[in-house]
Amino acid sequence: MTSPFRSLPGLRQRAAKAAAEDQTLPASCIRRIISGESPLRVYREHRGMSREDLASASGVQSEQIDRIESGRVEVAAGTIMVLAAALSISLDKLS
Repeated sequence: MTSPFRSLPGLRQRAAKAAAEDQTLPASCIRRIISGESPLRVYREHRGMSREDLASASGVQSEQIDRIESGRVEVAAGTIMVLAAALSISLDKLS
């Protein structure tokens, strides 16, 4: 398996581009986040991605994504970076 950290400069560029683009989120998604739901899950579902889709796009295992979404693990900054880039959102959206 290729490391998800193989191209951090490229991921940073994608994340910066995503931050510059319009990222309007529907009110229903905002309510879900405010009510305590995982922002990762909300954005993933908003993008129409399954955990497996996000795993493939990010290089993060789907089981790890499940643990992150359920709040069962602390998340490394590099992992957040690759997930944000795969979702085409800025890093702050997942914090």
